[in-house]
Amino acid sequence: MLFIRTSLGQLTCGLGFLLLGGCQSKSDATNAKIERAGEPTIYTVKSDDAEMDAAIQTSRATLPEFLHVFERQDTATSDFALKVHYDDGQQPEHIWLSNLSQNNGKLYGVISNLPEYTKAVQEGQTVEVDTSKVSDWKYVQHHRLVGGRTIKVLRNQLSPEERQELDASVDYKIE
Repeated sequence: MLFIRTSLGQLTCGLGFLLLGGCQSKSDATNAKIERAGEPTIYTVKSDDAEMDAAIQTSRATLPEFLHVFERQDTATSDFALKVHYDDGQQPEHIWLSNLSQNNGKLYGVISNLPEYTKAVQEGQTVEVDTSKVSDWKYVQHHRLVGGRTIKVLRNQLSPEERQELDASVDYKIE
């Protein structure tokens, strides 16, 4: 199954950041929501979701744009994060990394959510970013979300009530 998880942790307060994980077979007919006590909600997305696939492909193609802005951060930009694909042979999972940094030409980030399936990483762990595994990127500029394409796709699939909750939980505009 492909999961999109809302993060109540380090990246934001509320539903503002979403995690992808796994893949759901093409025969699975509907998206679903998995709620866990004390953990972020996981929204499943079918593996043949054309909008999500396009969002991931566009994010990968435009990663150099993100890296350029990240390297030249100013007071108008904040909340830089990357979503990275992990697959340790169990269930594939896409996890947001925050607190990005560069050292000796390498990019690092902190695992921002409790992984549901992968045992390759743990929440709070600092990891080197394999840019070939990035599935989304985002930052905030002038109180507007830049990038975050998978967030926008999922937001459009939420119920009106969930969308309103998401919008109220972040301090920037999602367009």
